[in-house]
Amino acid sequence: MPPRLAPNPLAATDFAAIAADDLTEINRLWTIVRAFSSTAHQVNNALQVIGGHAELLDASTLEPAVRDRVQAIRAQVGKAAATIEQLLSYSRSAEPSRHALDLAALTDAAAAMVRTSLGRARIGVAVERPDSAPLLVAADRNRTIQALLSVLLSREDAARTVRSAVITARLERRPNECAVAVSVAGAGPLEAAPNAAEPHGAPNAVWLLAAARLAAKPAGRIVVSAGTSSGASGNPADAEIVTLVYPEAPAAR
Repeated sequence: MPPRLAPNPLAATDFAAIAADDLTEINRLWTIVRAFSSTAHQVNNALQVIGGHAELLDASTLEPAVRDRVQAIRAQVGKAAATIEQLLSYSRSAEPSRHALDLAALTDAAAAMVRTSLGRARIGVAVERPDSAPLLVAADRNRTIQALLSVLLSREDAARTVRSAVITARLERRPNECAVAVSVAGAGPLEAAPNAAEPHGAPNAVWLLAAARLAAKPAGRIVVSAGTSSGASGNPADAEIVTLVYPEAPAAR
């Protein structure tokens, strides 16, 4: 049975009313991105120096307790450098191009980028996959990650109304295509959401519009469908599922 379509969240949106503020915010974020690249390179250089000194210490004769600390420093330096490189790779401007990419790996990368910020709002992020094999799709890497980030962040408003909320990205294999369905579940509705009034990003419809446009570029699509009306525990956030669908890469067929 085909999924029931939820009401289109874009249809009733007054984009003119939010355009001025959003353009100012886009400009602010763009300046941050431009400054980030230079700052990230400086931080990376400092991490290389720290990692180099830690490596020299690790090669010398040390007491076991001291060696453990040096190895912990090396591990954290490597983790920090990898995180910065991931952000740098995403922020680099490039002409869109389609390649055979693992949708599961891209979903993991997008989830990692928002896990800390959503965690501050007590919202968990989980990725579920059918198995450990890659889900190869024909897509552009940065556009796909941006679409995934937009869909994950579009669920934030719903997650803020639920106790112990978790945004779940469920990967699926379909005939000639792969998909990632994003939904919210939790332990039941909040009687009051004290953090609901905090500024936390663009309106839901703006995130979804961005995701729809990004997905369409590599012949993908976005589907907003109705899930269960109340969820297993009276959870209203289950009512909407947003799914990104991409064509399977020819090599995977």
